[in-house]
Amino acid sequence: MVQQPFDDSPTGLQATDYVVHLWKRRFWIVGLSLLALVGTYVGLWLFHPNVFETRALILVREQPRMNNMENDKPGIDPPSFRGMFTSDEVIEYVRRQYNTMVEDGFFDGEPEGQHAVIETPLEKLRPRFRTASSATVDTTIITEYSPVIELQVRGNSQGQALALMNLWTSHLLEKYGNLLNEEARFLIDSTRRRTEDLKQELGTIVAQQTELQAERELIEARIDSNLRQLTWAPRRKQEAPVDNEIIGFNMYSGPRESSLTIEQNKIEGPMGLYELQTQLLLEKTRLEARNSDGALNEELAQLEAEIAEVETRIPEIEQQVRTGSATAAALASQIASLGVELNRLQYAVRLNSTVGAPAEALLRAVDEEAGEGDPLSDSIRRYGTLRLLSKPVVPQEKIWPRRSLLSLGAGGGLFLLLILIFIGELYLRASLRLQTASKA
Repeated sequence: MVQQPFDDSPTGLQATDYVVHLWKRRFWIVGLSLLALVGTYVGLWLFHPNVFETRALILVREQPRMNNMENDKPGIDPPSFRGMFTSDEVIEYVRRQYNTMVEDGFFDGEPEGQHAVIETPLEKLRPRFRTASSATVDTTIITEYSPVIELQVRGNSQGQALALMNLWTSHLLEKYGNLLNEEARFLIDSTRRRTEDLKQELGTIVAQQTELQAERELIEARIDSNLRQLTWAPRRKQEAPVDNEIIGFNMYSGPRESSLTIEQNKIEGPMGLYELQTQLLLEKTRLEARNSDGALNEELAQLEAEIAEVETRIPEIEQQVRTGSATAAALASQIASLGVELNRLQYAVRLNSTVGAPAEALLRAVDEEAGEGDPLSDSIRRYGTLRLLSKPVVPQEKIWPRRSLLSLGAGGGLFLLLILIFIGELYLRASLRLQTASKA
């Protein structure tokens, strides 16, 4: 007697049963899968147009800068241009120009051919026009972008993609290619107004700084006087840097050396309270050593009174020194803050003087070389904001649809689906037979 293998399947089906069942359905599985593969390929060939893509590169030239510390970035960043390049107005203009050229027979006889009027709604046409610009520096404070913008256009034929790109780039250069000149004119007016404001701010800062510096010198003189009362010992003194050297480096003069000197001022005059206290304490020690018989009690009492008077006077003067030092430190902090503000204003003045002149020279060169009544002349283009770095070329291969890949995916997917369906069919039949047998 042959022992049956253990089977925990509720229907009693073995793996061989599924294989045999699928083999019986092999013609359906293979036939339908091949039909899906061929049908998908033919359907894509007949009903889905080819998509070709062409590319071009546009350089965004550096824009004039607003010469103040609050706004020291280019006027227009590449991401802003990307938004302008793909605006509805621009895309609609390109579509109208292309349709007009097709209707007028402009593209007749081209080897690329296959030009047709674009009737796609604007919302569906917009994704065909794409822009890209990479970030070169990305931090939590500022993001700098590459000045090169990549343009991408997709069309239903090689000729259509190339024509749309040519129309697009030409329109962008004509519409936005001279923003530099407009920004230069605005910059000249802005720098002149800014210069007048900076003059007034500088005058106010210098007056405040001079007043605080004079007050600080008086307080430091009082501190020196109090210190001379405390001690005659020379002290080291560090002179404050002159000529506004809070920021010791700038882009115009380079690093500057700070003139720090250390002086030892020997003050001639009576000894200080510290030295007097020390001398009196030593004298008291000597008297106490010699006063074994009490004969020097009177002198010792007088000496202790002098010591008490000195010890009372020292804390008063020390407190005056501390108070004066705190006041001098507060004034020094205010002077330093004014110095920082002064450096900021001086830097803004330098930027105003360096950027305003090139803007005037730019406009002067454009006005001299541009022809009258011809705002799109070659001379103005040469000084414009945009420059076409890489012209589009005829695309060689379509980027979509991938008929072979999609057909294989459709056929393979249906193949797996049919296997699952027929496995389910066998399982369902076996379950129904089992239920019928149990009821009988």
